[in-house]
Amino acid sequence: MRIARLLLCLLTLAVFSCNGKQIPTKQEKELIAQIEQIFCVKQQLADKYWPEFNDEKYSVPIIFFAGSTCYVVNPEADFLRAFRCKQIKTDKFQLYKTRRLDSRPYIMETQVNLSSYTSTYAGKTPYAMCSVWSETQKTYSVEIMDEAVWMASVIHELVHGCQVSHPWFNLAQHKTDYSVSDMELTSYPSRYPWLCDALIEENDYLLSAISADDESEMKVFLRKFLSCRKERKNRMKAEFGEALVRNEEQYETDESLARFMELQTAIMLNTENPVYAEGSFYFCNNVQEDYQFITGYNLVRLFLKMGIDLDLPYNSVLLRSLDSYINID
Repeated sequence: MRIARLLLCLLTLAVFSCNGKQIPTKQEKELIAQIEQIFCVKQQLADKYWPEFNDEKYSVPIIFFAGSTCYVVNPEADFLRAFRCKQIKTDKFQLYKTRRLDSRPYIMETQVNLSSYTSTYAGKTPYAMCSVWSETQKTYSVEIMDEAVWMASVIHELVHGCQVSHPWFNLAQHKTDYSVSDMELTSYPSRYPWLCDALIEENDYLLSAISADDESEMKVFLRKFLSCRKERKNRMKAEFGEALVRNEEQYETDESLARFMELQTAIMLNTENPVYAEGSFYFCNNVQEDYQFITGYNLVRLFLKMGIDLDLPYNSVLLRSLDSYINID
């Protein structure tokens, strides 16, 4: 009996070490390795495209959903006060686990105010919320979402977290009168053929500007793009109201960098999904189904070609459409 008690004590000591931190299980070690890889990619994307993406003041906590448990990366003090958490031993970031905070089977989103919870821990802090890879596989087949695409989806949410961590952009979002949801807006091209035709023409000019061989050719296509875009928005204002166009501009800005970084991550991690390729129809041309995602993604590509700072839209006192940053004079 004494030997059994001694072994139990030794086992308990083995599970808890370093000031009460739990030694990670095999499954937790796998998650830790995935998080480390995601953070490595995040650093590379920041170095290549958007330095602010890996700036600590714009980096948000992540909640990973796994069965009956949530794993929280770098939580704020409010979170730790609101929930009973156990810290897991890690080397490169803080990791805690607590009870599951959402009953939905699959989650991939970023929230600023989780008002549905009894706690108000996220009132001022955006949290990226992501199902772990093993749970994602229950929702999507590997042909649609392999592990590389799953990590790219997490990066997508971290971009949203970085965006809303910019004070002026966060304020602009809260001031926006959302008369239509982003998903409802994507249905408009299929409901209004004139809008679909206008968006295809507009996006084609944008793609031509991106692929132009020299600056003068690029400017020719950009003038056509801006003219088409202005005409299309004016008609939308007349038929649907100005608030809807403002919603479009907000959603386009939201999704522009998120979509771009998502694709770059999947390519970097060698996804086998053919949709995640430079120049794919899904990312570059599919305005019939995801128009503000498509034009936003392509405008990021244009910004890079023209040397426009990708952080500009998130530091504007007033919400501005992405095309307002294009100067061709």
